[in-house]
Amino acid sequence: MDSVTQFVLGAAVGHVILGRHMGAGKAMLIGGLAGTIPDLDVIPLSFADMVTSLNYHRGISHSLLFSGFAPLIAAKLSKYFGDKKYPSISFWRWYWVWTLGFLTHILIDACTTWGTQIFWPLPYRISFNSVFIIDPAYTVPLIISLIIGLFFKHKKNISTTATSIGLIITTLYLIWCGVAKYQANMKFEAAFAAQNIAVTRYMTRPTPFNSFLWALTAETPDGYITGYYGLFDKQTISFSAILPKNHSLLTPYLSNPNMRTLIAITNGYYRVEKNGETLAIHDLRFGDFGSWNGERGQDIFVYLFTPKTGTFKQKERNIKNTKEALPSLWKRIMGNDYVADTDRTGKDLTEHHQPTRRHP
Repeated sequence: MDSVTQFVLGAAVGHVILGRHMGAGKAMLIGGLAGTIPDLDVIPLSFADMVTSLNYHRGISHSLLFSGFAPLIAAKLSKYFGDKKYPSISFWRWYWVWTLGFLTHILIDACTTWGTQIFWPLPYRISFNSVFIIDPAYTVPLIISLIIGLFFKHKKNISTTATSIGLIITTLYLIWCGVAKYQANMKFEAAFAAQNIAVTRYMTRPTPFNSFLWALTAETPDGYITGYYGLFDKQTISFSAILPKNHSLLTPYLSNPNMRTLIAITNGYYRVEKNGETLAIHDLRFGDFGSWNGERGQDIFVYLFTPKTGTFKQKERNIKNTKEALPSLWKRIMGNDYVADTDRTGKDLTEHHQPTRRHP
């Protein structure tokens, strides 16, 4: 998840555990720090090459091993330096602040598409693909509960109760996301059967900032197809034209360990394009931005490989037409029978094509 979400989630955990033993602000700050620390792996990885950085991000610092042993050190230091001012806080209470701060961080990250290496050093990423990396419906209730907690900081029972309610609401939201994903999966599978589409495997994920519209990437014998299903949809699900895999373009370079690592990172969901002297490797797990409009969007993660030098770099993201794409995303969330009023240039189309139905 994004850094703000990780901080406020940790802050809420810290407030619930420490709020009755110290000021609300300090408890939130300590919890926010605990919720942020796992992502500090980006600091040493910033000195590594691109593939190494991708491979080890959300690695050891996002593992159960780290969450079990690192809090012992953090709790020991917290007890040593904080015992004079907060003698009522036991070593084990400190331990649980740090442990739950770390654990909630890695578990919410596991809900996203990138996933986490929870069982490090085993090289497996756990990814539930059930929450978008930035989801206001999850973050905003936590922020509101923390604000209420600070407002009633002199009434500790009310203060910590408010934060506890925020954690309950957001936990229920995560459960809702899992239910919505299951519903989307069932609809996609029914559409495969109805349209006689042979699918080898597929993955679904929420579209930006919501849990109502779900995107699909499915592998077929000939390539990949994409599609969308929204919980308010009324019309039949339609799928894109087949995107060719072109995996054979990478065959001559599979002896390169970084190439094998990058392919493993994509979990096999990738396609390749030849662009002059470089090969563009599109990571299809994250889909593209804007294709909910019915047009092919821009892939979010694309990696460029130069055969002559054997080097990799990430293609700079330059998302165009964002101002048009986000309003159209909202309209698409309202249902696939809700016809967008604007095209990619923002031109009004309502005089040419009236929507068949509008949802309130």
